Amino acid sequence: MPLNSNPSILDALAGALSSQVTASKTLNPVHLAIATRGYWIQSQILCIPNRYGFFSPGPPRLQVYQAFLSIALLVMIVLDIFLGALVVLLIALKPNNKPIWKFVVVMVAYVGSVVAAIWVLECYSKHRAPDYEWDDWKLRKD
Repeated sequence: MPLNSNPSILDALAGALSSQVTASKTLNPVHLAIATRGYWIQSQILCIPNRYGFFSPGPPRLQVYQAFLSIALLVMIVLDIFLGALVVLLIALKPNNKPIWKFVVVMVAYVGSVVAAIWVLECYSKHRAPDYEWDDWKLRKD
């Protein structure tokens, strides 16, 4: 059985980590699917108003940009968690038994402040303006 007959987790991951706009000047379908689902969760389940939400209802180019940012934010959080866990493990293995909770509090505060800063910057981003023109992609006017 060929490996490419079914989409796998690796295919989805490759699509999620690829660029926002493909070489043929079309939007990345994985990013668009993430943004559509993210907006649905944000608006229908969490009931967050569009003004304060990370995802917006459109246009599609803005949604793809927001999905790309959310993927980058998720990767950053996962890396911070792994690096923090490694440091906690190294501190715990030392014989002097320094308190670990101080480091954990600092890491949680750091990750939380970065997530909050990115959220606020995205809410007031110039990309959300209705007349913003994307340099790398133009809508086809047929």
